Amino acid sequence: MLNNLFRAPGHRRVRCTGALFLVALCVACEKGPRAGKGGTDDNTLILAKDTVKLDPGVKLVQVLVHSSTTDIEFSPGTVRARTGDILKCVGADAGNHAVGFVMDSLPQGGKAWLEQTQQGRGPPLLAAGSAWVVSLKGAPVGNYPFRCLTHGGGGILVIAG
Repeated sequence: MLNNLFRAPGHRRVRCTGALFLVALCVACEKGPRAGKGGTDDNTLILAKDTVKLDPGVKLVQVLVHSSTTDIEFSPGTVRARTGDILKCVGADAGNHAVGFVMDSLPQGGKAWLEQTQQGRGPPLLAAGSAWVVSLKGAPVGNYPFRCLTHGGGGILVIAG
């Protein structure tokens, strides 16, 4: 049912309630992704055909994934979020990136949480604007290293309570 919700035709506003957030594979329809912004404000998540208004207090944290002359870069390289926030990794170029967490370097309980929520790695980001969305609801506090599984390079997600 939720998969159909994110694939439904037309633009519509969907209110997110406490337990309703999930990982959504989509192609973002933003014009030129910008670090820190996922839409009109930090409380709106724009997906391919839907806009999700996040609950009060839930912050959207965005990371851009792009190729540089020597490596893959994440902008910003270190991201700070709280348990319950939303992480959105956006391909900033057509570099065919696949982003995932470094499973053997997670905080206690982090690996089990990622496996349970099936958010350990994202789908390939094949085009500029494609995105991987991760709900941090229930995430244990700690440092979550992530990297481009295709090209190397990496960053870190710091989750506070």
